[in-house]
Amino acid sequence: HMPQKNSIVALGGESGKISIFCLDNHPSTPTDIYTHPDSILHHHQQQCNSLNWSILNQGLLVSGSKDHKVCLWDLQGSIASEYTTPLRVYCEQKDHVNV
Repeated sequence: HMPQKNSIVALGGESGKISIFCLDNHPSTPTDIYTHPDSILHHHQQQCNSLNWSILNQGLLVSGSKDHKVCLWDLQGSIASEYTTPLRVYCEQKDHVNV
């Protein structure tokens, strides 16, 4: 969860997509077996191994992937749209990335 806003949660997956949830928008008891993210960040081409929120800047999220990329996302304390692109992408890594 985002340190400055505990209701925002990011989850990485095997597809490389990052699901963003605002827990305030979801019931405490699920209504079905499917996940319903508030938004999905698309950039990684392989499994997203790790995610880390900045403790200093609200909304900054770093993601690392098996595609050898590190992405810096700026969600500015809000939920991203499907058109949100990484603020920066680092491709210099030669192996899987764990942040």
